[in-house]
This record gives sequence, C-alpha cells and structure tokens, in this order.
Amino acid sequence: MMLQKLNLNYGSRGNDKRGFTLIELAIVLAVAALLFAGLWRLMAGGSAQLRDQAAADQQKQLISAVKAYLADTEGQTKMTATAANTPFEISLPGTNTSTANCKASYGAVFPQGFCDYLPAGFEDDTANSYGQKFKIQVLKDNQNAGTPAQTYSFMIKTSNDGDTIPDTSGGRVSSLIGNDGGFIYSSDVCNTDAGGAATNNAACGAFGAWASNVTGFGYGSGTSGRIATRTFVGVGEIQPEPWLARNTKNPVDNWNTMHTDMFFEATGGV
Repeated sequence: MMLQKLNLNYGSRGNDKRGFTLIELAIVLAVAALLFAGLWRLMAGGSAQLRDQAAADQQKQLISAVKAYLADTEGQTKMTATAANTPFEISLPGTNTSTANCKASYGAVFPQGFCDYLPAGFEDDTANSYGQKFKIQVLKDNQNAGTPAQTYSFMIKTSNDGDTIPDTSGGRVSSLIGNDGGFIYSSDVCNTDAGGAATNNAACGAFGAWASNVTGFGYGSGTSGRIATRTFVGVGEIQPEPWLARNTKNPVDNWNTMHTDMFFEATGGV
C-alpha cells in the first residue's frame, strides 16, 4: 500500500491564510485597552465638567436672588434693624412650587418677600449637583442697628451633605461663578488666621479676589470640599428706589440720594 505524500507547504505565500498569532492578538488587545482607557477618561472628565457647571449655575442663580431681595424694601428693613457685624440668616422656604406656596411657608414673617426673587425649585431641601444644600448668611458692615447699611456682604455656603467636591473641581466651580465664587480647599490655600496656622474654615475667593473665615458669617465650621461664595454690596447698590427719600431721624446724606435719570423736554418756543 502506497502512502501519498502530504505537502502542507507552510512557507508558501500563495497558500498563506493565517489568522492572528498570539503575539499579534496581544498587541491588538493592548492597543484597544489604551483606547478604551483614554475614552473612559475623556467621558469621565466631560461628566465632571458638566457637574461643575451645573453647581456653578445654581449658585449664581441663588446669588442673584439674594442680592435682589436685599436691595428691596423688606431686605433693607431687616438690614437697618440689624447691628453691625452681626450675621443673620435668610432661610429657604419649605415649599416653593409657586410664589404663593413659598410665601405661605414663611407666613407673614421675614423673609417672605424672598419668594418674589427666588427661582422656582429652590427650597430648604434643594441640593446642588454634588448633593450639597445651601445656607445664606448676611453681614452688615460698620453701621449700627437703626441705621441703613452703607456696605454689606452675604455668603452662601453649601452644607456637609452629599459628596465632597475635589479641589480641582472646586477651583473650576469657583472660577465659573466669577469674582463672587469661592471654595473651601482641603489644603491651606488662603489662610485667614492671624497666626498663620492652617485652617479648614477659610473660604478662598476665585482668582484671589477675597478670603474669609466662614465662622465670621455665623457658620459653625468650614468643612473642606464645599462651595462658599461671598458677594459684596456697596452704598450705590443699596437704595434702588427711583425717588428722593428723606428721613429726619438719620443723617441726611444717608437718604438724600436720587437713583434715577432726569429728562427735560421743551414744550414751547425757544
């Protein structure tokens, strides 16, 4: 019986129908792993930026509402009655599905008028994109009780609820808010203690605009990883009423200011 010779011809290029070798397959898998890792980092980075932008936008909305309310009659009445350098809180309502419900949650007490400026959806249980809630404290400068404030500032600090914001994201949120933006970092970035010791109570303003110890605004402490914005208001922004106001109980220069443009129109011949 004759055996036929089988020629596999492995070396022939004409019959070469090989797949991947183990080495080539390992290289492909390694390259794919690098691509997936890069894609994951890109997606994670984009998600973090969106989260930071959302936190900044929400903080800016609340800043605008507080600033407008404090310039209104009710806010200024509270400011006048408050002693200098004594912080007071503007609380968020328990229910804010509508302006009427918002005011009902306060009753007839301060700060009921806040409802006219507060964006829909803000209430005492509202949290930012990191799950942190808001607390608003106002500080009148220099002027004693019974006298309108010449200058004041307010701080909106987020609570210890939710996730801790990393320093990198905190800096980004702060800068997205603008000059009012601020953050409590995990390291000593803008220490405000006279002795120079590191403190976790220092809120650092964006772009180095300001630095404040949050305890001065009536907060118990400043846990790191939290947003703490500070808004300064000067005398030119305190009295928005477009008329000439006088009050004999206070110095005239505190009240005798007109905040409106004057227009003159000729009604006859020259």
